[in-house]
Amino acid sequence: MVGPRRIRGGHPGLREQDADELVVRVGVGGGAADLVQRLRVSPASISQTVAFLEQQGLLKRERAPGGRRERYVIDDELWVRSTLASLQMNDTLVAESQRAAEILGAATLAGARFATSGEFLLLVNATLRKVMEQWQQSQAERNAGRQS
Repeated sequence: MVGPRRIRGGHPGLREQDADELVVRVGVGGGAADLVQRLRVSPASISQTVAFLEQQGLLKRERAPGGRRERYVIDDELWVRSTLASLQMNDTLVAESQRAAEILGAATLAGARFATSGEFLLLVNATLRKVMEQWQQSQAERNAGRQS
């Protein structure tokens, strides 16, 4: 999942407090100048961090109609996209774990660890997929209720 800790883990340019504040400020549609002033960091730090988050699909840049300034926003689908990305990454890790277990052999300690890791991630993904299906169903029902 995404949040301040993921930002800290993937982009060391900001202090922990600044990463927390960035998430909050972006969540309410803050712009670069606002973030620089509020966090008391350089425009380059904001630019690098925003580029990283944008590359990860965690925020988007929007320009107000008729305006020149960009603001950064986290849309309503962020958590869905983040979960789908986690599923894809886990699928890759499962395949690599299974491959490593085959190469090393299930009888070896390392092979057994890889096999167990793959099994665990398969279980995690199966659960996440069920949650995603429940979420999609609940959203479809909510949207149908709004249209009635």
